[in-house]
Amino acid sequence: MKCAVYVAVLAALVGGSLQAALKLPSYLKPCSRSDPKLNDCALKNGIAAVPSLLKGDAKYHIPVLDPFHLKHIDIAQGTGPVKISLALDDVDIKGLKNVEVKAVNFDVKKKEIGVDLVVKGQGLTVDSKYKIDGQVLILPITGNGNVNLKIENPEGSFKVSYDLVKKEDGKEYIKLRDSTIDFSLSKAIFDFKNLFNGDKALGDNMNVFLNENWREVFTEVKPVLSEAMRTVILQILDQVVTTVPYDQLLVA
Repeated sequence: MKCAVYVAVLAALVGGSLQAALKLPSYLKPCSRSDPKLNDCALKNGIAAVPSLLKGDAKYHIPVLDPFHLKHIDIAQGTGPVKISLALDDVDIKGLKNVEVKAVNFDVKKKEIGVDLVVKGQGLTVDSKYKIDGQVLILPITGNGNVNLKIENPEGSFKVSYDLVKKEDGKEYIKLRDSTIDFSLSKAIFDFKNLFNGDKALGDNMNVFLNENWREVFTEVKPVLSEAMRTVILQILDQVVTTVPYDQLLVA
């Protein structure tokens, strides 16, 4: 399967690296890396930090996360039952206020971090401008306009490994390395407006077809969506761990 994703995030998210060491934000409480219950501490503190993180923090280049805005997502799916070129612009993702941290796993020796998340309530809603062309299963699809996507009961697991690097100030910082993400959902509901140059009958039938076959569609585009999510999470996480010394994030 060949697929490509290009994610352009707000300038506030990726613009410029922060050079001077910063203190850990007050809403992020540190844990001790020697604590035998480190994961319990990290989970408790992670849950407590979510409401503040969702508001964003300009000092750490973290944008507002609900609603979360992406300028552009470009999806090219070239093989398999779904063969589409899909461009999304001005993407607004709502519902992260209902995110729940289920587990946090630190492996200090292996230098690995894992986080399990679930979005409760109404799940996530995605509103965007779109342009699509290609084929979904047995049917051609083309159009441009507005699209609404509802994602029910999304759950995800994110894992990342890291190194410790010493900077010019003599302090150690986390440098993120390899990462993976996996996620699932109970249902996806599509609503593409203006498909087939505004032919309402064809457009309505295609939306019905997409929603009846959402599992097959999701399976095909999941690698692309996963890459988009992984990129965004890494960008946000990187803003904190590369500017706050390691001994403040995980005290001795």
